[in-house]
This record gives sequence, C-alpha cells and structure tokens, in this order.
Amino acid sequence: EFVDYEGSPEELTQGLTMSGVQAGSVERVGVEFEPIRVGEILEISPHPQADKLQVCTVSTGDEMKKIVCGAPNVARGQRVAVIPPDTMLPSGKTIEAIDIRGVISEGMICSASELGFQDTQDGIWVLDETCEVGQPLTEAAGLSDYVFEVEVTPNRGDCLSILGIAREVASLQKIPLHPSKPRVIEHESPVQGLIKVAVETPVLCPRYTARVIQGVQMGVSPIWMQWRLHHSGIRPINNVVDATNYVMIERGQPLHAFDLEKIRGGRIVVREWTGSAGESFRTLDNEERVPPKSACMICDGEGPVAIGGVMGGMNSEVDLKSTSIVLESANFQPESVRRTARALGISTEASYRFERGVNPEGTPLDLSRVAELIRRMAGGQTARGFADVCRTDLLEKRNVILRVSQIKRVLGRDFSIHEVSEILHGLGLEVTPFKEQDQVSIQVPLHRPDLTREIDMIEEVARIHGYDRFPATLPPSGEIHFGPPSEWELLCRVGEVLSGAGLVEAVNLSFVSERGLSAQYPPEHNSPEEKPTVLSGGEANDGTVRLLNPISQEAALLRPRLWPGLLKNAAANLNHNVQDVRIYESGRVFLSRPESASEPLPIEPLHIAALLNQGSERKTWTHKGLGRDFYDIKGILEHLFDSFGIKNVAFTPGSEGPFHPVRSGTVWCKWGEMKQEEMVGGVGEIHPDILRSFDIAQPVFLFEIKANPLEDAMRRPPQFQPLPKFPASSRDLAVVVPREVTMQDLRRTILDAGSPLVRSAEAFDVHTGENIPAGNKSIAFALEYRSDERTLTGEEVAEVHDRIVAKLADDFQAELR
Repeated sequence: EFVDYEGSPEELTQGLTMSGVQAGSVERVGVEFEPIRVGEILEISPHPQADKLQVCTVSTGDEMKKIVCGAPNVARGQRVAVIPPDTMLPSGKTIEAIDIRGVISEGMICSASELGFQDTQDGIWVLDETCEVGQPLTEAAGLSDYVFEVEVTPNRGDCLSILGIAREVASLQKIPLHPSKPRVIEHESPVQGLIKVAVETPVLCPRYTARVIQGVQMGVSPIWMQWRLHHSGIRPINNVVDATNYVMIERGQPLHAFDLEKIRGGRIVVREWTGSAGESFRTLDNEERVPPKSACMICDGEGPVAIGGVMGGMNSEVDLKSTSIVLESANFQPESVRRTARALGISTEASYRFERGVNPEGTPLDLSRVAELIRRMAGGQTARGFADVCRTDLLEKRNVILRVSQIKRVLGRDFSIHEVSEILHGLGLEVTPFKEQDQVSIQVPLHRPDLTREIDMIEEVARIHGYDRFPATLPPSGEIHFGPPSEWELLCRVGEVLSGAGLVEAVNLSFVSERGLSAQYPPEHNSPEEKPTVLSGGEANDGTVRLLNPISQEAALLRPRLWPGLLKNAAANLNHNVQDVRIYESGRVFLSRPESASEPLPIEPLHIAALLNQGSERKTWTHKGLGRDFYDIKGILEHLFDSFGIKNVAFTPGSEGPFHPVRSGTVWCKWGEMKQEEMVGGVGEIHPDILRSFDIAQPVFLFEIKANPLEDAMRRPPQFQPLPKFPASSRDLAVVVPREVTMQDLRRTILDAGSPLVRSAEAFDVHTGENIPAGNKSIAFALEYRSDERTLTGEEVAEVHDRIVAKLADDFQAELR
C-alpha cells in the first residue's frame, strides 16, 4: 500500500537483510481459508421438518449445493462464505455433509466468529457484493498474505512500522514511496471548546496533540483490520482501540484513546508524577502500579489518567458505552519512558517505540489518520482542529556535511555526487550540493535521529548501495591481510591437525643425490614418471631438476617428492634405537617443465607427507601395544581431509612410486570447479626393496599428497548444515562378494542406488573363512536412511533397501549373508 514492490517475498527478505534490517522468518498466512469459497444464495425454502431452519440453494461457481441454515439474516442474492464438506475450521472442527431432519446439508454457510473473528453481524457473514462467486475466501476478503518477522536494531526506531519498512524497500528498489494522506472530515464545533491541553514538563513530553470525536458507535473492527492486527501480534478489542493500534503498526506512532466523559474538568495536563510514596495508579491491565518519581503522567482536572508513553488508566478507559473520545498523539522523551517502564517492570508496544524515538513531525498527521479510520468504522463527528502543544526547538532539523572523497577513503569505491544524492534522497534526506564539487549538505529528517555524523551518512550510502556490490580492493597498508589464506596459514593449519594426531614435524633440505634417488625405487618399477634417468642437459626425464653447480654429489638434485627425506629421518631414528617414529613434513617439491614450455623456471607444487613405522605403542601390564598397519596411516590422512571439510575423497587399490604393490592405495579428490576426480597422491606401506636401501628392517607406512585440495578448502568459508528435523532409520546390510570387489565400489553403489534417502553407508565388518565360499568375502554395512521432508515409514525404507540389494546383485553378484 505504500510502495509498488513486485518481487518475491524471498527477494524482499534478502534485500532487507543485506541493507541492515534483518528479516527473519517469512510465513504465509490465510492458507487455512483456501478451501472456503464465495457462494451466492440463489433460492431459499423452508425446511420441511423444522420451523427455524431454511434450505438454501447456493452456487459456488462450478457447482450447486443444498445447505441447511438457521441464521436470521440469510437472504436471497447474498454473497456468503461457503465451507465445503471435509473442511476443517480454524477451531479444529471438521465440516461434514450430514442429514439434518431428512435434508442433506452439503457444507456450511459460516459466520465470521466461526472463522475466528469477532463477529460484526448477527448470523452469517455477508460478503461484499463485488466478491466473485467461486473465488477463494482468502482472495475475496484479503486474507492471503505474507508475514515478515523483522529484527530492528535499537537505533532504527523508524523501522518499527510498515511505513518505515516501506521507505527502506523504496530506497533499495529505487521506486517511489506513496503513503496515503489522511482525509479528516471536521465538524463545525472547535476542539478548544471540548478539551484543553497543558504541558507542564516539556522535557518529558516535547509535543502533545489531541483530537475529539463525538457520537461514535462502539463495536468490533472490520475483519481486514482484525486480521492484520492479529498477525502483527495485537489482540483486537474494539473499533476505536483497534484503530489506534493499527496506526501505530502502520506509521510507528503510538496513540491512545480516552473516554471524553471520564476526563474530569475537560482538560488534560501533562506533568511529572507527584503522588506520595507508595501511592498507586490502576492501569488498563487492572493492576495497581506505583509510578517512579520521574514518570511522566497524563492527568485530567483531578488526577492521573495514564502513564505517559507506557499505558493508559482504567479510570479513563474507552468501553462499549463510550460515545465521545479524546485521541492522544504525543512525543515522549525516550529516556523517561525507558526508566518508567523498567521501574514498573512492563514493556508495551507503545513504550518499545517511544524508547527508540518517535518522529515528532508525524504526531499530528498520525492523529488525523486514526481519526479518519474511526470515522469510517465507528462514525461520529470530528471536532474542528486539534490541540497541539509543541516545544519550540523540537522540529529543528539537523544538517550534516558529507565529503564525497571521504566515501572513497572509507568504502574503497568512487561515488559521484549524483549517486550519493539519489541514495540519500530515497531515504527521505534533503541533499544540497556545495559549489565545491567534493561536498554536499544533508538535512536529516526527524524520523532518523540516528543520523548525526558524516560517518553515519557514509554507512547509509554503503548499505543502500549494497555491501555485496563493493569490489575487492587491497587495503592501504601492507601490514593488514585480507583475502585468500597465505601458504603460511595453510601450513600452520596442517601442522595443527597432524600434530594433534600425534605426529612430529620434520624439516629436511630440498636437495637429494642422484644415486640416492635412483635407489629409492623398486627394481621392477619402470615408470618414467617415478624413476629418474638423469640427462646431460641438467634435467632428469621424469621432470626432476638438477642443480647446475651443486655443492656436493649428495645434493645434486632438487627433491621431486618429500618421502625420501622422511625415510632418511626414520632410518636415523631407528638406528639410534628410537622405535616409535611418527613424523610429517610439508613443503615444496620441484619439477621441471617440458622443453617446449616458454617458462624456464621449474614448477614448485606444495606437498604434504607423513610417516609411521610399525613400532607399537608402549606396553604396560594392563595394555599390550599393537603394531601399526596400513589403516593407521590411512586414518590420519582421512582425518586431515575431514579437518578441512573435504568430503570428495576416494581410494583405489595399489599405488605407484615407493609403495608396496598390494598394501597401498591411490588417493583421488575433486575440488573447486572440477567435474572429475584427480589423483592427488598415494598412501600405504613402503616397498621392502626401498626399505632395504635405507637399511630399515621393519614395515613403514606413509602418505604423500598434493596440497591443492587443502588450499581450495581454505579459500572457501565453512557451510552451515542445519540439524536434521526428522529421525533416521538404521539398517544393517551384509553381502558376500568376490574378493576382488572393493568396499569403496560397494559403498558408492549403495549410496547411488539408495539416493536420496540413504545418507551414509559405513562398513563395520569384513569376514572370510568359515561359512564363506572360497574366493569370496563378507562385508557388512551400517546404512542410515533419512528424509528432509518427513519421517520415513518402514515400507519406504524396505523398498529402497530391496532396490540396493538388487543393484548389488546385478553389479557384483552379491548375495545376502
């Protein structure tokens, strides 16, 4: 109603949140009324078996219904709300097609009270004649809408209203704001002859305005107003009180209505509380309260009738017998309202807004708006004019000078004067450029008391422009680092993880010998990528880089891998009777480029490696040490990946390089924008021939990987995964498969066949031997089934489980054990 917004609710939520007004939950309301249709009563006939009942023939657009009705106000030609059979009312009652004394009633013509509203009519709810027959009631009565829960910071009291949020939306979307202008039809009687206003404490109440309406007819509010108040968290009371609350939500100005006949002496005096110690005042919630001495009280000719800015009093309450009312629209000092509300231990919608500051300029305008609504809903005659007592300095507007060059210094982006003016003008600020092109003068409207300094204006420019639209720029000082993590940060993170796993860091030289490098490969290994043959040109044909002027033959090559240095460390420790070796190293290796490459310098990828020997844990009389094996080193590598949040890791049997051909695996990973997995390293037991070349007589386990996946993970912020809303269902699955089938292939097939309900498949048992056919093995998996939308039934889980079993049988000849 205030701004022509055409986007989706989700886009509005995102836009408001990015601008600093955090929009939390978004809820669609009115869904419960969607089955109810607008019907037209075509014929009415008496019930043959009941004098007080009538049989109505009702058209709902696409069908005709016979409905038995006993309402006194039912008439032919009316547009009514028709509830079809099998529809549940908001009260929980379900409407059925029933036999009423021999006549089948196919639904119900409902009253407003049966839908949860205060009923304005005696009987059924008669809709407006403009409502289209067959139209859903949600559309006809305006009950379909979205409710936004907005979290407003204490400095943004201007956003505690629909108008305030609309102003933000208009500025963000660069579209006009068009709030309605109240139209008050005034009577000839002047307000001065009906009520007089005096403010004795202008510090506590800088402005107080009042209007008088006579001849009002108290009753309930229209359904559209009840609906909006209800979803704003306010209980509808009557048409006068509801109008004041509605304008408060609409425009942010708390208002109050007094019964004119209960205002003694025909005058209102705003003063500080002067009651004696312990003297109380009964507020509208029927509680006796003792106001603090600093409280601002609204009094009549004899005593207090309200606590200013907090709550009205029972002695001036507007009730169903009231015929003349005094409407109050005031501006109270935020500090005074805050102190009073805390002393009394209450917080009201009014005090919440006054504590954060209310626009004093809108006080009379909002008073006219509520007078307009009351006249429309309750009738009456509005007295001519309104009482207005205002402190002289209250309406003075603040001026702030903004330097455009300062925006560039703070935000890192150039803004033209036109851009700045357009942004600030959209927020209701008046911008006047100086002759000097670098400065503008800004007149701050009274609804934005939080804007007092130049930096406040820069913040407004930033948030309306969009924090996410600023380009990444380097800071002016080289001492501050922003952006992707440095290599040092990555290595520190790796060190924290591997040190936490019980490993000790090793630091080796980047040089290796030609003879030593050649001896570090199995004799049967003929891969040119791993076994170097040094060429006369200074480079090995596997990409290894040879130094042109080595200090010795033991340092003739730059290392192509990290593992040779770790094996030397392990050998030195074992020779010195250190039987427990747990070390890691992270650093660069060096590989030459192809001869056709234009870049002469070698490639220097970052690698990470770790080594364990088979040396067992320390034995005690209660614990026998267990020797380490392949799964210990593999577990450390998996822990490293998990610590960086890397999930796309796979292992395949066997690995080239220094590893045992059977007791090893190749590591594959997918990261960044890659569509396929890439080999990043190997893990497993070192080949016995290589161990002999290092004079190591026991098994050693090692992994070496490229750091690329870890670097990519460091650049990406962690992604929050919400806790599951629905419980999981667990099933075990044990299958017998040929020995050559890998557990990873089985697991991947289970996850693919069970997608999206199978969330995990973890192997917990591998068995061979007795009761297992020769050449086969049994692998048992623990499967977890879960849905994000509902609790799974046993039948759904069984269906997916059977599909997985069938897929394993087709692909791997698997049999259930």
